[in-house]
Amino acid sequence: MKARSHFNALGIEHCSSHRKLATLLSSAPLAMAATILVFTLPNGEAAPQVVDACRQTASDVLTSCRSGADSDYQLTLGKCDNLADAAKRQACQQQASADLQDARQTCQEQNDARLAACQRLGGAPYDPVIDPSNFVSRVDNPYFPLTPGTTFIYEGRPSTVLNTMSLL
Repeated sequence: MKARSHFNALGIEHCSSHRKLATLLSSAPLAMAATILVFTLPNGEAAPQVVDACRQTASDVLTSCRSGADSDYQLTLGKCDNLADAAKRQACQQQASADLQDARQTCQEQNDARLAACQRLGGAPYDPVIDPSNFVSRVDNPYFPLTPGTTFIYEGRPSTVLNTMSLL
């Protein structure tokens, strides 16, 4: 029914040859869009998106840094809530807020440094080929002797072990 009223509105008699022409004309915009799409994409596949891996990595690290700062802030607020003295609790909350602002500023400064490095290095992904034959079996640097069995313990404040490295 819609086809007949559509044909009548166009002043076309209802017959099969006119119906085929009208159907072809009504699908012309769709066909044109499909043609443009096929000719603008290589091999009819979706165009590859150019990704600046360096900037994307910097953005992801910034998000992570901010999330870590927010997490530390919330954890500290939880500790502050357990202080019985109201004045100490308020001082703790103020310190937590100051520490959060400090951490966020550090995150931004680190991001700025990463973006500056991206400017110099370009946006290609960092995916080096590591060939074991390019390494030596023995380290013989007289200024930094890495003797097998040596253990280095890196500590932070207040006396928390941050990292332990043992040489094999």
